[in-house]
Amino acid sequence: MSNRKGFTLIELLIVVVIIGILAAIAIPKFANTKEKAVVASMKSDLRNLVTAQEAFFSDNQDYAGVSAPPRRTASVVQALAPSRRARATHSS
Repeated sequence: MSNRKGFTLIELLIVVVIIGILAAIAIPKFANTKEKAVVASMKSDLRNLVTAQEAFFSDNQDYAGVSAPPRRTASVVQALAPSRRARATHSS
């Protein structure tokens, strides 16, 4: 019977390879989750904008920051993600 302490080099290499495989599977999933979080945040901001504009409209019969054209348009562009745009349009 040998009194062996520690791990062999092969055992350590196998553990490193397994951790690498798990990381290769997990990292793309986290990147996709971050993108979805940004889009969800933008949608939430747009809903808040629409709610605020409609509340202002119900009080003042006009939209905030708009000078009475026949068609009212509000645009929001996210500064952190310039490739994403959203447009909210309300015609009266």
